[in-house]
Amino acid sequence: MDEEGLLRVADGYPRPTVHDLRRSATTHMSSRGLGKDVRSRILNHKDLSVDAIYDRYSYFDEKAEALSELHTFLRGLLQKEFGDVDWVEFYGRRMEAIAVEDIHDS
Repeated sequence: MDEEGLLRVADGYPRPTVHDLRRSATTHMSSRGLGKDVRSRILNHKDLSVDAIYDRYSYFDEKAEALSELHTFLRGLLQKEFGDVDWVEFYGRRMEAIAVEDIHDS
């Protein structure tokens, strides 16, 4: 999945669902060669196979690496589209404003 393709899909869906985001993240990780075992654990899918009974490995390092790579990829897309925006600060201020509005409306 190329960067422009992901942005074009996102433009067509003004309010993606959590499921859409999970699907996009999984597709991205698959395209980077991440194995199904790690992807399934990131998605917290229940493994019903016989292997699940015996494989008690946590995959913490593999999950951390995959999610860090996804984070870098998504930051790059956002930076390309919107520039250097501190999204935590942006949404934090937005949520504070909504809370203040709620207080004034009550």
